[in-house]
Amino acid sequence: MQQEILQYRSGIVTFLDILGFEINLRTESAQSIYDMLQTFHHKAINGPAGLAEKYAKQYDIHILSDCIFKTLDMTHYHEEENAALSVMQEFMFNIVSQGSLFYRHGKLLRGAITYGNFFTDGEKQILFGPAVARAFTLESKYAFYPRIYIDPCVLNVFHNVLLPQYPFGVTEGNVTTGTKDEFLTSFYSWIIKGDDGIWFLDYLRNFRLWFPDDENPCSFIRKHKVHIENMLNMPERDLKDDHLLKYLWLAHYHNETIAKWEESGWQDNLEGFNRDELSVFIPEKYE
Repeated sequence: MQQEILQYRSGIVTFLDILGFEINLRTESAQSIYDMLQTFHHKAINGPAGLAEKYAKQYDIHILSDCIFKTLDMTHYHEEENAALSVMQEFMFNIVSQGSLFYRHGKLLRGAITYGNFFTDGEKQILFGPAVARAFTLESKYAFYPRIYIDPCVLNVFHNVLLPQYPFGVTEGNVTTGTKDEFLTSFYSWIIKGDDGIWFLDYLRNFRLWFPDDENPCSFIRKHKVHIENMLNMPERDLKDDHLLKYLWLAHYHNETIAKWEESGWQDNLEGFNRDELSVFIPEKYE
């Protein structure tokens, strides 16, 4: 009997890891590390509440310590008219991972999302392929800062392959899909383009995906601000140059988000919002 010849699949590949995990291993207890990884792994796999049962089974997950590879096979799925939603779904899952990890444990996440060929065997924990290697490389090169980088090829596939076949304005039962403009507005609400031209997931603006409904979001924003300020105010001898650059970048991302909320009037939905109190103070020597 002739052995079946393996073939690559095509789809989305995501690589995530926790920033500074090596330091955590030296300074925190095994229980603390375990609790942190439980949150990271659970949210990366299950995403927003209510979506896990619907979407999680589409993924193949490979986990090693603080590193997660996720693959979403779209070899045939991309032929379906609703496939454009799969890209938004991946963005949402990772925003939930990123926000929840910081909110619960004060840890920052970085990573990369790409599209291409891969092979995976979940039972044997085998994963390889060009897209796997690319996701790892992109994370190292472009996710130097605490952000989840979006490979331009993901946006190309979304716009040129998936979007044209999406059923805009179609009614099924009591539900009618929106217009193309409405869909794109929703899609681009999950991501933001940095000053360096790089697209990444906007976890601050989208905190409502993972933040508890019964708590004041300003408590999270304040925690985010204090964490950054504590790092920037460390003695210079204890703050490595690469860590300084990462936290200066994070401070600007934080402050730009707060400013946009105020400019748009969106802060009216946040009880206790005060731009000056919630903005990161950057020491003059770093300006």
